Amino acid sequence: MDIDSFGAVREARWTRLRELTRARRLTGAEADELTRLYQATAGDLATVRSSAPEPSVVSRLSVLLATARVWLTGAHTTSTREGVRYLVWGLPGALYRVRWWGSGSPWRSWDSRSCRAGGRSRIPSPSS
Repeated sequence: MDIDSFGAVREARWTRLRELTRARRLTGAEADELTRLYQATAGDLATVRSSAPEPSVVSRLSVLLATARVWLTGAHTTSTREGVRYLVWGLPGALYRVRWWGSGSPWRSWDSRSCRAGGRSRIPSPSS
């Protein structure tokens, strides 16, 4: 198989797949087209690997398919965004929920021994 003619025939399809993966939003028809082009390009990669494994074409198609796979699986949120979300919402919420764990209870600092009635504590101390 002549790899140059194979690439020339399918170049328009690969270029269109690259354009769709670079778009921020896709319409329903474009999402269907992306799926169709992904499947066709995966077949092209299998053909190249089996008949004429040209490393440059194999790597180019592998990267293109990996980018399209991210779009198709919906994993296009960045880890930075999730980290910021955790630091802004998750961690403060968790710390708020456990704010009294260090002191034992919310009334730990206000126990009956610190409240003196007439100079004497209401509860006798264990030493007396």
